[in-house]
Amino acid sequence: AVLDAADLTGASLEQAFLQAASCLGTRFDGMLGEHTQFGRAKLGHATFHGARLTAPDFEGAVLDGTNFAGAELGRALFFEATTKNVRFDGATLEGVSFECARLAEASFFGAKGSGINFTGAELTRADFRWSTFPRSHFTKASATDARFDSAELSGARFFKADLSRASFQLAKLVSADVCKARLDETRFDHAQLYDAKFVGAKGVNTSFDEAFSLQSVRFS
Repeated sequence: AVLDAADLTGASLEQAFLQAASCLGTRFDGMLGEHTQFGRAKLGHATFHGARLTAPDFEGAVLDGTNFAGAELGRALFFEATTKNVRFDGATLEGVSFECARLAEASFFGAKGSGINFTGAELTRADFRWSTFPRSHFTKASATDARFDSAELSGARFFKADLSRASFQLAKLVSADVCKARLDETRFDHAQLYDAKFVGAKGVNTSFDEAFSLQSVRFS
């Protein structure tokens, strides 16, 4: 299907099948949907402002410049999605999976949700400032130069993640697992690190200036 530049604002698409569809610049703002299939769809510069989608499937979709600001995406699947400059600012992402997705320069500014799966994701220069993602999984993710400043990441797992040059200033990392992560020039200044675990983590010029509860952190 070709829906380029179509206006589907406020549409209700229950179990709609848009796999491999071309939806370049399409407006899905305020859309309601459940189990909508967007697998391998081309959604460059499409907008989903304020959309409410339950268990949508974006597996393998191309999302360059796609905007999900303020959307509610419960249990969405973005497995191996390819994106650049995709925006999830202020979105609610409860139980969403971005496993192995390519999310370079993605913005999650002020987004929220728990148990989000970023395992193996490409997160270079991604923006997580002021996000609330407790108990989320970043295992083996590549988050070089990513910004997590002032984020709520209690109980998050960064096992074997590459966090080189990432910034966690003023972030809350209570009980976070950063074991065996790469921390070259990573900044944890003023972060809350109570009961965080850094066992086996390696880094050069890692900064913990005025980090809170540093005495409770496990490094071995």
